[in-house]
Amino acid sequence: MEINEEARDGLTILRLKGRLDASNAEQIKKLVKERCKEGMRRLCVDMGGVFFTDSSGIGALITALKTLTGAGGDMCLCALTPEVRSLLELVGVNKLFEIYDTAGDAEAGFARS
Repeated sequence: MEINEEARDGLTILRLKGRLDASNAEQIKKLVKERCKEGMRRLCVDMGGVFFTDSSGIGALITALKTLTGAGGDMCLCALTPEVRSLLELVGVNKLFEIYDTAGDAEAGFARS
């Protein structure tokens, strides 16, 4: 899993590429927890490069959301591939997250809130 991080006007964008699964779920949770301790309160996870996720990957996203909301922040997802979107819809996780087509749309959405 490749993770690229970008900060834009108080919004952190994590761009993921590869498989989001048991082999890297802890890495995602740890990164979000560290950034949250550093003051991050708004996060967009760009999933455009994720071609596969499993229950561990989904769990990492839910844990990240709980970490942020527990600190008074918020998190969204963007650029879901059709396969990942279908899986999130199948298990109902899509209802937990605001989902945007692009990181730019997410940035605009956070600006409105």
